[in-house]
Amino acid sequence: MNIKLKELKEELKTIAGNIRKLKADTKASQKAKIYVGLSQSMLLRMKRDYRHKHVAYSLLRGKTMEQIEKSTKPWPFTQPLDLNLIKIIREKYEETIYINS
Repeated sequence: MNIKLKELKEELKTIAGNIRKLKADTKASQKAKIYVGLSQSMLLRMKRDYRHKHVAYSLLRGKTMEQIEKSTKPWPFTQPLDLNLIKIIREKYEETIYINS
């Protein structure tokens, strides 16, 4: 695995940990009847960011879109992927290897 892919994997782990923590904090705040609108919107942004980076990571590892998201629910239940964002992420973490001929 190349260095950039390891960097992306570590970033995914960090984001996942932050999502778990924020989700638990949000749930606790809701039980205490505290306004959580801002944390909920932040949570949604973090989940979207994680999803797109995860798809880009999987594509870089050689998976196909069908293997990555085979049983996605239709549109009203899940947001469609932003393929341009995935392309940008892939380009950022793709390692170019030049072979001298």
